Amino acid sequence: IGNNGWSHYSTCPSHMTALGLQEIDLHGHKGNSDINHEECTMKGCRVWTNHGRSTIKTRCIAAPKGAVKDAPRIRARANGWSGYSTCPRGYRAAGLQYMDNHGNRHNADLNHKECTQHGCRVWMEGATATIGTRCVKHSVFDIKDGPRIRTPKNTWSPYSNCPHGFQAVGLAYMDLHGNRHNSDINHRQCTMRGCRVWTEGYYATIAHVDMRFGRWQQIADREFIGDPAFMPVSHAMHHQARAVAL
Repeated sequence: IGNNGWSHYSTCPSHMTALGLQEIDLHGHKGNSDINHEECTMKGCRVWTNHGRSTIKTRCIAAPKGAVKDAPRIRARANGWSGYSTCPRGYRAAGLQYMDNHGNRHNADLNHKECTQHGCRVWMEGATATIGTRCVKHSVFDIKDGPRIRTPKNTWSPYSNCPHGFQAVGLAYMDLHGNRHNSDINHRQCTMRGCRVWTEGYYATIAHVDMRFGRWQQIADREFIGDPAFMPVSHAMHHQARAVAL
């Protein structure tokens, strides 16, 4: 989807919220195409593919009202670290929800991305950009980074896998060891357990964001209200939640 224009949104189910892009597959290569722009609303994500097509997929979660917010967008300078797009107080960074490369595939590229618990920043090579961070409420979600791994070139990397009890959200860290002339991230993919990338032309280092729901003790202590005979699905889900919490 997408060819010198916006793709359709990869849209979440009606009861869920978009966290970010969990998969991007650029159908071309560094010489003929690139992802120029990424944008996530609360309901889904889309991309602008420069001179090519791509396949995308959104990571969605069931989140209480107010548990997901966006940090202010900032302008990133060319050829150096940007400032951080910083989350509101009480929230943690889950990844970028917005990235607009002000250049094009011939003169600019995203070379490095880093998210701490409080916000995200980028190193743009060749042009300025605009970025924004997606944030989740710390009292609802635990956030932790997966291990950093060095990727091979021109093939799939291993997965950077989550600790037990966490699920992968997206890339928290990406350092392309080459430059816009000789390398690119051609494909990134996250399962529930971890993330991997296909680096074209050179090596890279990646790590991902892991997330889990908080409030485990409240779930463990909660009693089921209702008659299990008339609410079998709710009763089963209650016991499943308690099993995960314990």
